[in-house]
Amino acid sequence: GSAPGIEAKSSTVHMRDCAVTTNFGGGIVLDDAAFTIEDTTVSGNFAGRYPREGGTFFGGILVQNPRSPKRLRNVQIQNNKEVGLKCVGAAIDLDGTVTASGNRVENQPEINIDSTCRP
Repeated sequence: GSAPGIEAKSSTVHMRDCAVTTNFGGGIVLDDAAFTIEDTTVSGNFAGRYPREGGTFFGGILVQNPRSPKRLRNVQIQNNKEVGLKCVGAAIDLDGTVTASGNRVENQPEINIDSTCRP
């Protein structure tokens, strides 16, 4: 399978004013990472799987076992070919400025922000 657009493992990520688009292995993977992502669009990414063997499917952003800070602000997650935002291991800090729409596997209902991400 293809790699995601951004893959951060055991690291700290600060992203602002970015577009993560049209990646064949999903948009962003944050694995055991601390992160602050602001003013960013994640759109048009194809389904990814992380880890690639037997892992979790996602389209926009996959968060696994996050460390603090674990914050999204003014992030738009749109029209990815799998779940928009998926969290494994813990909820994250997101507010009303994080929006998601049109994230779905073909011919399936939208799954935009998975309930696993909310406390």
